[in-house]
Amino acid sequence: MNRIIRPGRTKPDPGPQINELTKLWLEAFQLCVNQKDYALARTMFSPSVIAFGTVAHAAIGIDELVSEQWRKRWPKNESFAFDIDQAKMILAPPYVICVLTWSGTDIDGSERKGRATIVLIAKKGEDEPVELRCCHSHLSTLMRSELRPNDPSSPTCADQDIERNQTKGKTDER
Repeated sequence: MNRIIRPGRTKPDPGPQINELTKLWLEAFQLCVNQKDYALARTMFSPSVIAFGTVAHAAIGIDELVSEQWRKRWPKNESFAFDIDQAKMILAPPYVICVLTWSGTDIDGSERKGRATIVLIAKKGEDEPVELRCCHSHLSTLMRSELRPNDPSSPTCADQDIERNQTKGKTDER
């Protein structure tokens, strides 16, 4: 299957193509985390990225993201995976905003779960395929009170937050 998006004179709905490209980006990044491939992961991010992480309160620029988050957190990971099939995506060209959950296991065997917001920007050179680069990321660890283990009906974190905000909005309106 050709995974390169090449816009022509007509403008088809980019949704399915961008969604697929975004999923490929997420798969590639989780592979970088698991392989501790800092060099490849750097190429997937904007040099001026702004990020919040589980270790770094705020990282401004790719160098700070690598030194203050990735190099401090990734060595402790045994495994890391995004819940890609449950991802929610908002298309706002040239941006793709992706909200999803993640899970992982540390080298000591402890399990971690969290949520992420990834903002990708699509760039395309003349006669070049579309390339996605992350300009903002926010990964956080869920608190134990937010976890519902072994509950297949448990909504994703994004669903819980949306539900909580909708309920709060209704309460505030009274």
